[in-house]
Amino acid sequence: MVSYPRLLSAGEEVKRWLITALVLGSALFPSRTAFGQAPFDWSDDQDMTFHDAYNGGNCSTCEWILAEGTIVNGSSGAFLEYLQKRFHTPEKSRPLTVYFNSNGGDVIEALKIGRLIREWGLDTSIGKTTGEISNDIVRSDNPTAGVCASSCAYAILGGNKRYLSNTGKLGVHQHYSPKSVEKPLELTATAVDRSMDQIFTAIILDYVVSMGIDPEYAVLAQSTPPVEVHWLSEDEIKKFGVDNTVDQYSDPKIIPFGARGAALEVEHVKGVFANLATPTKFRLYCRGKSATPYLAAIITDRFDYESAMQGAVANNIDFKVTNDLGLDVTVHPTLAGLKSVMNANSVHTLATAWALEGLSVGDLAEASTITAVDGEGKFVPHYAYDLQQMLTVSFTNAGPLIQLALRNCIQ
Repeated sequence: MVSYPRLLSAGEEVKRWLITALVLGSALFPSRTAFGQAPFDWSDDQDMTFHDAYNGGNCSTCEWILAEGTIVNGSSGAFLEYLQKRFHTPEKSRPLTVYFNSNGGDVIEALKIGRLIREWGLDTSIGKTTGEISNDIVRSDNPTAGVCASSCAYAILGGNKRYLSNTGKLGVHQHYSPKSVEKPLELTATAVDRSMDQIFTAIILDYVVSMGIDPEYAVLAQSTPPVEVHWLSEDEIKKFGVDNTVDQYSDPKIIPFGARGAALEVEHVKGVFANLATPTKFRLYCRGKSATPYLAAIITDRFDYESAMQGAVANNIDFKVTNDLGLDVTVHPTLAGLKSVMNANSVHTLATAWALEGLSVGDLAEASTITAVDGEGKFVPHYAYDLQQMLTVSFTNAGPLIQLALRNCIQ
């Protein structure tokens, strides 16, 4: 059963926190508690805490950030202090996942936490962390199923990637004044309070939309009575875009290529291995009058993948060309080119191209997916697994465009 957290009142509390959010921002930060070595199992009724967590492994998901407890005045300040201590600046941040386990609390603070998560390039999920804490680091197994309800359901939207399918319970309801819940028939608000309520609802709606979420998410919350919680179904989580890790690709398009040629281009816009800020571009094209089609992947990221691509991936993969009607062709590609450049903001763009030798234009025109797999008699090392997973592209109903882009693939 969810214990309903301390949220903003419809009257003076709303006005006070609106002024705090709009004028003072996060100027007043409480100090984080210093922990010695001890068992760690944060309870729901404690103020929200933020800590590094680590399971002892060597993988991209073996460390995370825990955010557990009630969101209170100053929680966003404590989170910012944690981020500055851990990463110093947003530019030096890493895309770790923040695991929430919280029944909510202060709504304005939740919105500020969500915006900090987005600014610092972090991902989000739901999960409870237990283990041993030493030097402010929690050593733990992977997070177990958790709860993110009430205002927490807004904070979690800040994640660049939101892993929210089958990870725990996500619940929404109206923000409210505790007094109005205790005595619902008592006149506890003025006309000014009602006006502030509408302003506050607009702030929430603006936040939800700015995070890339369907506004129906906010409508659902505002239409659920404060004494109830609507637990989102898996279908709702996906429909509203709350979980954005299901692979999605842009519609294929024809772009100019070379002096008189064309290429088919598709972008990986959503997914676990997608770069949401600068999506990976995939291009299919021909060179001159060769019968061989080429596939290029253009990856833009703050991380430089050049050495991993050159030494571990580019020459160790095959491509599976498939569709839902039974097409299943394995291509043994030849690396045709690899180049990386870095701009003034230290962002790297890596372009890698393969010749898809032996693949006919007809099969390619019928394909819906091209997936990088371990090459025959070869394998991609574990440390480059994520990069290999980035090399999957999907397109539907692109046959005529593929034929157009590859019209020069003739002897």
